[in-house]
Order: sequence, then C-alpha cells, then structure tokens
Amino acid sequence: MSDFEMLMRSLADGAIVALVAFVFYLGIYYVKKYNLEKWVSKAVNAAEIMFDISQDKKQWVLSFLKDNGFTNGLSEQVINALIEAAVTELNLQQGKNSDHDEK
Repeated sequence: MSDFEMLMRSLADGAIVALVAFVFYLGIYYVKKYNLEKWVSKAVNAAEIMFDISQDKKQWVLSFLKDNGFTNGLSEQVINALIEAAVTELNLQQGKNSDHDEK
C-alpha cells in the first residue's frame, strides 16, 4: 500500500469518526432540547399551583431550572422565551386569556 493510499485511508477513517461524533452530538442536542421544553412546562405547571403572584412563579421556575442544570449554556432570553411559551400553552389549555396576566 502506497503512502497516498494510506493517507486517503486515514482521512476516510477520520471523516467517518467525525461524522459519527457529529450525529451523536445532534442526537444529544435534540434530546436535551425536548427534555428542556418538557421540564420548563412542568415547572410552569408546578409554579401555577404553588404560587399566586406572577413574579413569584417566574422566579421559582428560573430557580428550579438553574438549580437542576437546565440553563447551562443558554442565554436569559432563551430561558425567558421558553417560560413564556409554556405559560401561553398552559393558559390556552386552561382557556385563559393569553396576555400573560396569569404567569
């Protein structure tokens, strides 16, 4: 086997390893993404039951998500958007006005 063939074989092996790693990374990303949305929704539902004041609910949800490592690497804007989406979904399910009076 010539040097060129060995080089090409090594490059092909490296490309396969990189492709497998990339697919694995995407899989983990999507699992975390969907679990994050699930946990935000669960936290919003729990806060709705435990608290009366809107700000207390949001603060508890933020603390819950941070304390359990769900916010690692995500900006505050992303977390707030996920919380707002979960609140809107909850309000729609409960037939409430979606203007976020009841967070």
